[in-house]
Amino acid sequence: MTTAFADHLLTGNHAGRPSASSVPEGTLYSCTTHNLVYQSTAGSWGTWLTAGGSGALDDLSDVTITSPTTDDVLVYNGSTWVNDTAPGGSGTAIQYGSLKPGTPDNDFDSSSSLSGATANNQAGSFATTDCFPQAVDGSHVQLGYQDKSGSLWWSQGNTNLDYRVGGFSCEGNLHPAQGQKMPGIAVLDSSGNGVALVFNSDLSTYLIEVTGWAFSGSSYGSWANSTPEYAIDSRSFVMRITRVTNTWTGYLSFDGVNYTAMSATGSKTITVDKIAIGTWKPNDGAARGRILADWYDVT
Repeated sequence: MTTAFADHLLTGNHAGRPSASSVPEGTLYSCTTHNLVYQSTAGSWGTWLTAGGSGALDDLSDVTITSPTTDDVLVYNGSTWVNDTAPGGSGTAIQYGSLKPGTPDNDFDSSSSLSGATANNQAGSFATTDCFPQAVDGSHVQLGYQDKSGSLWWSQGNTNLDYRVGGFSCEGNLHPAQGQKMPGIAVLDSSGNGVALVFNSDLSTYLIEVTGWAFSGSSYGSWANSTPEYAIDSRSFVMRITRVTNTWTGYLSFDGVNYTAMSATGSKTITVDKIAIGTWKPNDGAARGRILADWYDVT
């Protein structure tokens, strides 16, 4: 039987660990100097171990943690202890489609995942406090809208780029078949002008022009019937925008394995400054619902 500890390993020094009486038998902690400590019996701390050491909890010789982080989890697989850093626990890593990079720029799987993000408020009072990482399965960002709308953005250099966001979904009145807010992703300049790939209430996906953080009324191409009503129940969408000089192309993947390209490209000259996830039609008023995204990557 597979046994997993719910406690993530804690970085720091051994003097800062909780008292032995306050944690269950078998709890493990990390230390930046000694790497691992374990509690062998209730109320009694075991010895400190170096990475790859042995003698604790049957055998830790199969565990090598050279740089302990708060995302490390030790799991007993029935015979040995292994380091399982994937969210979900129980020794079973979540399986992703091949379009997800091995190490995306942001996997939204730690409490500091939004440290470089800034919120743009479009209606109501949308702020970074309405967003949090490690949602759903410990590896999604959630943008929450309660009578609000807006976006999260990260700084991006002015280069040709390939911007991808995986595990994208929307719920509530962001649903494509209800009060639409054009949820999606965008590449923008410092004033919020640029290009976005969005879902719309007519059940189509559009590559649109954005002016001042909002849909300008101009679109470059679309996929008809590409966001059916059951999209609300799917988190496998990968949304993608590429820029080559002043030519922009949108892509959409339904299965996390294959892309479909837009039927038309866009031409827009901007000095790229930001990449973003959010809503892009604030003139329709505030929203109630949420956007979820599993990861983003820029190459």
